[in-house]
Amino acid sequence: MSEAFSVRVLLYGRCREAAGTAEMMVSLPPGGVVGDLVERLSAESVVGFGMESVAVAVNRKLASRDHALDPSDEVAVIPPVAGG
Repeated sequence: MSEAFSVRVLLYGRCREAAGTAEMMVSLPPGGVVGDLVERLSAESVVGFGMESVAVAVNRKLASRDHALDPSDEVAVIPPVAGG
């Protein structure tokens, strides 16, 4: 049986500013996926704005919301970037 676990989450840009930290550990349920992480951050208002538009990278590669996470993963939350 799987157990709950934590992943290291790096926050960038507006996410880092809103959270007041560049890095945190986030607990996830057994079998946790990127979508679970996004929901947890959103529910706890960690980044102070809608999480639906953030990109999430797992071990430096963009990941879909259904990507399974592992305690050894490094997860980065990247806000949308405006510019031109």
